[in-house]
Amino acid sequence: MTKLRAETTEKDGVAKRVSFPPDEDIVSGFAECADTQRTGGRLTVADVIAAYEQSCVKHQVEPNQKAVEQMKVCKRGSAGCLDLRGERLDYRSCESLEEILKSMQFESINLEDAELEENGASSLLEMILYYDSTCHLNVSSNMLGTTGWAALSHLIRQSISLVRLDVCSMPVVEYPSQCLAKGLPSSRLRVLHLQRASLSGRPLFTLAADHCHRSVGALIAGPCLALPHRATPYRATPHHAAQHRTADSPKSIQRSPIYLVPTVPDGSVAIPHATPSGLIKSDTLILGDMGTLKKNSVLEELSLSGNDLNSYQDSMQLGELLKNNRSLRTLDLSHNLIADAGLEEICEGLKSEHSGLKILMLLNNQITCAGMEHMANVLPQLKVLESLTLDRNALYNEGIHMLKEPLMRNRSILRLGLAYTHITCEGAVALAEYIAESRQIRQVDARGNAILCGGLMAVSLALRVSNSLVSLEIDHTTMEEQDEFLIETQERLLRSISDLCAENRAREKEREAAMEDKKKTVERGEGAMKDETQTYSLKGTQAASQQQMYSRTGAQPQRRLQTQTQSQTQPEMHPQKQTDP
Repeated sequence: MTKLRAETTEKDGVAKRVSFPPDEDIVSGFAECADTQRTGGRLTVADVIAAYEQSCVKHQVEPNQKAVEQMKVCKRGSAGCLDLRGERLDYRSCESLEEILKSMQFESINLEDAELEENGASSLLEMILYYDSTCHLNVSSNMLGTTGWAALSHLIRQSISLVRLDVCSMPVVEYPSQCLAKGLPSSRLRVLHLQRASLSGRPLFTLAADHCHRSVGALIAGPCLALPHRATPYRATPHHAAQHRTADSPKSIQRSPIYLVPTVPDGSVAIPHATPSGLIKSDTLILGDMGTLKKNSVLEELSLSGNDLNSYQDSMQLGELLKNNRSLRTLDLSHNLIADAGLEEICEGLKSEHSGLKILMLLNNQITCAGMEHMANVLPQLKVLESLTLDRNALYNEGIHMLKEPLMRNRSILRLGLAYTHITCEGAVALAEYIAESRQIRQVDARGNAILCGGLMAVSLALRVSNSLVSLEIDHTTMEEQDEFLIETQERLLRSISDLCAENRAREKEREAAMEDKKKTVERGEGAMKDETQTYSLKGTQAASQQQMYSRTGAQPQRRLQTQTQSQTQPEMHPQKQTDP
């Protein structure tokens, strides 16, 4: 390559000249890779703080004292948490944080309520991705904007270390839900919290459904009223109905007429008859194949608490999720509007759970004792569900009676939440019968219920039989009883329940210690056996090598060795000394 190249061209009578600088001037500088700086161990915490302060001067912002104080207690190269919750981070403040992100790796970065701007959020998320700065990111209570959500979607898809994401208390609708749906199938996230994110209706459908029917539209069952423009339905022919209605479809869908709704040009599904709150009328049901979350085989914990998920379309999507996803271990549906009809869809999905979901939280979902019929049908079939939370639902004594027998037949439930479910002494007696029969139940939460002396006595007697229950949370108050004798009896029964649970905990600790000692003994025995095997193997190898050496030299060394052995074993014969007569 020549150091200087020139080309002269003529066009319309005007001469043009193109030149290139010398080779040694083409590269003006270089920067070391961020990983080299992080793993090389050359930068101390003081160096990182100094670099951050210089970056703040360069961007004309004040250093964040909260970040500086957290950096001072960090170890070189890694730290626990970078907590910037409540700190206002504009674009220049986000740019100045690059010196910290490229030099330190955090277990978690908390940006909740940081008033992130669109450009600042986009820049900060790109830095977190490029420098692989954390495994837990919290961006709750922020308005990320279009570019910020696009950067978050890219971060979810590409990040190697990010395993938990919190996106709470912010609307995840329209474009944000599309960004999450685009990033989730190929992400490495194991924990996703979407609490209070306004996911009811179309956002949940976008996250949950695989729009594989784009050519023919989404399936609608039931009458379609007041459909918007470009979503006018036409009656499906029996051929179309046979293609999309399957034997696995809910009975309500099999009985209802099928309508096809075309999709709009951008590929999204036109939702018919939407109310101002975003919810779809109860007489219109949307079917979709669970795609985004079904295809994700890594996600283990999903929290959808406080999203006003309804008992129709949303519950149907959740039921399909449980049928198809095999990686989920925890599903939090607390503080929604699932109700009894939605619980039926979820229980249908639970019937397919043979090796997946372990924790199901249905706290405060307007479920009544009528919904316990669906739960009673599925409980005996569950093999892996370990925790069931039904707190703050109007179950009453009737609901506990309906759950008693199925819970006795279940062999996997370890924790049962029944707080504030309007249980009285009658329900406590049924609960005590379950506690006495169960061999695996460990924790029961029965706070906030009017359980008086009769119920407490039944529970106390059940604990004398049960060896597994180590925690029974119950209100230690005596305000309901009026008679002094009953108040004293109630106090005595509460102390007895606490003591019996403590005895079970002590026995459990002893069993765990014995199991640990047995495990160590087995490991030591296996180690000694392994050493003895190696010794025998070494001796065998030495004998084989000696035999191989003899085979190369012939049988003469063996005969010589045999002759020497015989000479050592036989007594030495001395000739008798002749004497003169």
